[in-house]
Amino acid sequence: FAAEPRVLSHVRQWVEVLDRESQEKVENGLFIYQVRNTQAAAIATMLGALGIIGLSCLWWAPFVWHLARPLLGMADYAERIAAEGNPGGVPPLPVNAARQDEIGRLSRALGTMTRRLNQQMAGQRQFIRHIAHELNTSLGHCDLGLAVLEKKSEGEYRERVRRVMRELDNLTQLTDDVLEFLRA
Repeated sequence: FAAEPRVLSHVRQWVEVLDRESQEKVENGLFIYQVRNTQAAAIATMLGALGIIGLSCLWWAPFVWHLARPLLGMADYAERIAAEGNPGGVPPLPVNAARQDEIGRLSRALGTMTRRLNQQMAGQRQFIRHIAHELNTSLGHCDLGLAVLEKKSEGEYRERVRRVMRELDNLTQLTDDVLEFLRA
């Protein structure tokens, strides 16, 4: 590899310094230098471990995805219900009836809970509407009676009737506000 004796001499000195065991292998302008990597075993072990981990990930990924996908869907569904504050506005949870494991049970339970919550909230709204309607009817009758009483009253009694009528108007406005809130 070296044609000049000076370069060959320099290479021989360099080899002697680096590896005294390889010194006798330098002959006729050629030399052999054996590189020893003492970390080769550690690197091989690390590569083997990484290979096993990689194969394990490939093996378990479909199983984990099969478990995680419906759980993520249920978590998204619950978060939408929490964000909207009204489960009636959230479309029903698609339940996989064929799934008979714990995730299927959880999905069916979440769907049932949401339906029952919707029914309970609808019942409460209907109940409040009925109460507000009954109150408005009674308040209307009271207002009519007070108007007749106001016309027949004089002086201090007329002023008292007007005060009661103002309070009755406030109560009527309050029930109207409740009904308007429930319609929204």
